[in-house]
Order: sequence, then structure tokens, then C-alpha cells
Amino acid sequence: MHSRRLDHYPDPEQVFVNLFASARRAFWLDSSLDDPEFSRFSFMGAADGPHFEAVTYSLEAGEIRVETATGLERRKESIFSYLKRELRRRRCVAPDLPFDFGGGWVGYFGYELKELCGGSRGKRSEHPDAAFLFADRLLAFDHLERELYLVQVIRGSLGEPADRWFDEIEERLHRMPWSPPSVPPATVASCLTFRLDRDHQTYLADIARCLEALAAGESYEICLTNKICTAPAATPLSFYRELRRRNPAPYSAFLALGDVHILCTSPERFLKVDREGTVTAKPIKGTIRRDGDAATDQALKRRLAESEKDRAENLMIVDLLRNDLGRVCRIGSVTVPQLMVVESYA
Repeated sequence: MHSRRLDHYPDPEQVFVNLFASARRAFWLDSSLDDPEFSRFSFMGAADGPHFEAVTYSLEAGEIRVETATGLERRKESIFSYLKRELRRRRCVAPDLPFDFGGGWVGYFGYELKELCGGSRGKRSEHPDAAFLFADRLLAFDHLERELYLVQVIRGSLGEPADRWFDEIEERLHRMPWSPPSVPPATVASCLTFRLDRDHQTYLADIARCLEALAAGESYEICLTNKICTAPAATPLSFYRELRRRNPAPYSAFLALGDVHILCTSPERFLKVDREGTVTAKPIKGTIRRDGDAATDQALKRRLAESEKDRAENLMIVDLLRNDLGRVCRIGSVTVPQLMVVESYA
């Protein structure tokens, strides 16, 4: 793994639009809300390096498709066993960098994979149940120090191949126009029509069924959700750029995975494992609207903090995650450093 720190700090959105917008497979792990504790870094790149791989998994077929520069390979194997083996095989010593991610797999696990983890069979997805890109070249933005790093994983010692890519990207960045990126038209989002998978009456009926199951002792915790559907956005990247403006969040992402695009904006981190082996979960339960009036906004904040319902929900998810971590972490090492802390977002 080799890196180069540059002496200038361009706008991350402008860099992605200029360097990777036209790539069929690319990623942008985007800390659109700068926060030195939770979202100091952003990472981006395209699946175009010499070790390029695009991996998809079908639960129904029990098959992995591995696309490389030389062709397509199919394997009867679970996505978990494949990634576990490949992560071990590709492991390399990282240079002394201020961030943990220096290349590797970027993608998603679908909910349907619960079937591989002891869960029951659920609905089938029309999309791959998992999809990952192998990132052997990436740009890392340090929003706190306002620095940009180029990172590359290569075979062998540092030489011309690594320097060549570093020089090429640095030259492209210097040639890039420095005006702020143009704002996508507001019609990108307004032209989409959203609908709920369950209508109002069906959702109320489902709530009643959940209450019956809880009262009967069949469950102590049920997470009832609904799905929002719309036709695909004609320009996913423009839609994402507007989304990150309306709702800047520490854990945002744009993934172009061939025919599938992932647009994510979240204040919540499910799980992180750092290079020292420390595991961190950061769940959020309980939300309330913001208000333009400062006094009203503070009153709403106090109301959320004092809510009996939201406190019960927050305690539930903290206890569940503490129990889950306790199954895999060192005994006595699981702690809750912060509980019921109200965080404010746009």
C-alpha cells in the first residue's frame, strides 16, 4: 500500500463529478456533514485499477459472480466466505496514515442475507443480494486538516506503476476547473413521485398485530417498517448531490455498481472495527422535527430528551447491541460511554 499527500485540498463534490461521474462502477463514501469525531474523512474512487474486481452474490443460486479485467468467473460459495478468504489473502501492511481505510471492498449486504446467519427466508430481491467493488486506488479527504491523500495498492515495491497513477491524478486535479460545482436543478427530486409499500390502513392493521404479539408474550421487540418506492432517478448522481445538500449527514454514500445505484444519507453508524480491533456501534432511536426559531428548537430538543417512549426505544437498541457485541468482544470490554445524547441534524 502506497500513498502520496498533496499540498492542495479541492472540493470533494467537484472532484467526484469531474473524475468519476461517468464511471460505470465508482464509490463515494461521503462525510457530507463535517464532524471531527464522527466524519472526518471521505473516500472516493472508481473500479478501474489493475486489481479491479466487481463481485455480486445471488442467494437463490448460491453463486458468486466475479468480474475482472480478464473476464467473468462463477463460484458456488457464500459472499461471507469469499470476502473472508480474500481479505486474508490480500492483507498488506498499511503506511502511517490518519485514516483506517486504505483500500479494500466497498459495497453492500442485502437484508436477505439474514438467511445465511440463522434467520428465516424472507422476500427475494430483484437486485443482487450483495455487491462489492475492490478498491485498489482511492482518494482520501481529511476534512479536519484539509488535506488530500492518494492511496494505491500494488504488487511489489514502490516504483513506476504507483508513481505513474499518482502523477496522472495530480495532473488531472490541477487541470480541473476550480469554480464551485453547479447546483443540480430542483426538479431532480420534485419530478419523482413516492409511494408507500403498505398503505395507511394496512400499516395500522400491522401495528395492531404487533401489539397482539407483544401482549401474548410472543415477542419483546418488533421493528415494524415501511418501504418507500419510486421510479428510478434518471440521473442518480444529480439526485444524490441534491440529497446531500438538503440533508448533510456524517455517513453518506453514493455507489455506482453497474445497473444498481446506492444513495445513502445517514446520521447513524451501524458498526466500525478500527485497526486496533476496537468495535464501535452508534445507534440512534427517537427523532423530532427541527424548528427555525431557536427557542422553539431548544424546547423540542428538551422534549425529545425527556420522552418516555423514545427513552425506552433507545435503551432497547443499546441493550440489544451491547448483547450482540458481548458475543464476539472481549469479556468485560463492552461499555456505553454515552447514553441518550441528543444530536442535531438539518
